[in-house]
Amino acid sequence: MKPKSNASAFLKLQLFCEPHPAVCAAALLAGIFFLAMPSRATAQQPCTSRVVTVTNKAAIKDFAINEEILRDMLMAGLMQWTDKDTLPDAVRCLVKPGDLVGVRISTAGGPTLAVKKQILATLVDSMFRVGIEPRNVIVWDKKEEDMLAAKFHITTSPRNIRYLSVVPGTGFDISRFYMFEMMGQLIWGDHEFKGDKPTREEILAESTREAAERAAKKAGLPLPPAAQEIKRRQESAKSYFAKIASQYTTKIINLAVFSDSDTVGFEGCVAGLALASVDNTRRFQGPPMFGNPALAEILAEEPLKKKTVFHILDGMLAQYAGGPSFQPKYCKPHATLYFGTDPVAIDSMAVERADKWRAADQLPPIKPLTQYLQTATKLGLGECDLSKVKVEHLEP
Repeated sequence: MKPKSNASAFLKLQLFCEPHPAVCAAALLAGIFFLAMPSRATAQQPCTSRVVTVTNKAAIKDFAINEEILRDMLMAGLMQWTDKDTLPDAVRCLVKPGDLVGVRISTAGGPTLAVKKQILATLVDSMFRVGIEPRNVIVWDKKEEDMLAAKFHITTSPRNIRYLSVVPGTGFDISRFYMFEMMGQLIWGDHEFKGDKPTREEILAESTREAAERAAKKAGLPLPPAAQEIKRRQESAKSYFAKIASQYTTKIINLAVFSDSDTVGFEGCVAGLALASVDNTRRFQGPPMFGNPALAEILAEEPLKKKTVFHILDGMLAQYAGGPSFQPKYCKPHATLYFGTDPVAIDSMAVERADKWRAADQLPPIKPLTQYLQTATKLGLGECDLSKVKVEHLEP
């Protein structure tokens, strides 16, 4: 239920937007004693972004989800964001009959850390109730193996909702690509790669050669013979967009998960959607780039910037180290969903939360690895300065 002021309210609402340090400093210098009044301080700091969060600790216990409570949390968040009294009315603010809707799901974390099926089911059912035909809904992620491991089975019936992967599956659009000057080694699944899918032994051998190359470069030594074979690799400066993003859909809703990543810092809304939507991405991940500026620039490209209408970050389980694969040692029962049109603000909030848990475990922060969020802010994709983000928090 959407929060109301009467006694039947399901949740209580807290609104806050942190005052900007510059404003506080100016107030002190001017000797304004009204600085102690929160409403005055908040009023002086304009909020340029908005995020709704819903928390209910009763929704999860020992990694098990209470699906009924989770459904209520999703409904409450969507209704709060859209200021509507029913879920169908809320969904009408995002999609309408005739839209071709692509629901991107995060599945890299396996069945436990992948986006919760109840979130997807409730969202899709609400689309049907507002007139979206099942055949006009595609649920997708980049890798078929990730979807299958997370128990999202591929279905291609043209009359019903489809569950599709990009690799292998629908593939990439040769007419739409992101160009970046750093050449990337192509692997099976990339559009321009020529050859068969490698065996497990070949993948391990390639990893060994790459490790030898990195070690030699770091030490300033010539490449060892095993690493010299890499010189015969296929390379490209292009990252082609998935056909699902560029051709098959008119609207995209992004269902991400709360997970750190050792290659991009945090694989939430921004990194999750960007990496799923193009090929030849290994060149962006890890040092020295850690996704910056590529991830932000990919989201700023026309297929994604124009079509992506909403983001939901599934933080029922929040993994702050060892991601994006599931690592129970570093997973917290966060019991929180994040909603909004600003993926930068959502991810920035999650990174701040993750770094608090990491600090408690004496782990280095991941924020320095998420510079692409600052780049995304400069490109007008959202706001990474949380003092400019209005957060509407719902809880029992």
